[in-house]
Amino acid sequence: MCQAAEGETQFDLVLQMADEGGTLSGQLQFSRDLITNDMAGRMAGHYAVRARRGRAGLPRHPRQHA
Repeated sequence: MCQAAEGETQFDLVLQMADEGGTLSGQLQFSRDLITNDMAGRMAGHYAVRARRGRAGLPRHPRQHA
């Protein structure tokens, strides 16, 4: 879902998302001076879970069931 982008970024963390024909895709750019690859991978994973839940019409957090 998210892929790491090579090169320099103007900001500490940038997440770009797009809906491409019903498929959600994203690109994560981050400052390697502040954020490790592992940290960025975890952030992308958490965001992917939230994005999937939102697209499915589920609550943002599993404990928010009605």
